[in-house]
Amino acid sequence: MAESIFFTLATIIVLASLMVVFSDNPIHSVLFLFVVLFAMAGLYVLLNAPFLAAVQVLIYAGAITVLILFVVMLTSPYIPSVKLLESKQSDAALLVVVVFFGALSQILRTSSWFDPGLKTAPKVVKTAKIGEILFKEYVLPFELASVVLLAALIGAVYMVSGVKWR
Repeated sequence: MAESIFFTLATIIVLASLMVVFSDNPIHSVLFLFVVLFAMAGLYVLLNAPFLAAVQVLIYAGAITVLILFVVMLTSPYIPSVKLLESKQSDAALLVVVVFFGALSQILRTSSWFDPGLKTAPKVVKTAKIGEILFKEYVLPFELASVVLLAALIGAVYMVSGVKWR
C-alpha cells in the first residue's frame, strides 16, 4: 500500500515539476510548484517524519508559495512567455543538464545507499524533542534567521513600493 502511494506521489511530483518549468504563465508555474511541495509533504508522511511534513506544508507550500505568487503578481503585470529552446543559453543549459545527470548517475553507482547490508532503521526523533533542541541549544541562530527574514521582507516591500526614502 505504501509503495503505491509513493509511486503516485512521485508521479505527481515529476509531472507537476515539468509543468513548473514548461508552463507559459508564471502564475500557473507557481500553482504547480504548490502541488510539488504539497506532494513532497506526503512523502515525508510516508517516511514517518511528521514534523518535516508539517513544516513543508506550512512554510514551503503555504508561505513561500504565497510569497512567490505575490512577487510575480506585483513585479510585472505581464510577463511575455518564452518559447522553448529559443534562448541563447539553451546550448549551455543542455550541457549543464547532461553533466548533472552524468554526475548523479556516477554518485548513485558508487554510493552505498542501496547496499542490502544496511538494514538498520533510522532513529525517530519526536517533534517535541526537535522543538526543545531548537529553542534551547539553537535559540540564537533561530532568532538571527528570523531577523534576517524580517529584513528581507522589509527590503522586498520597499523595492516593490517604489517609495523614495531620503
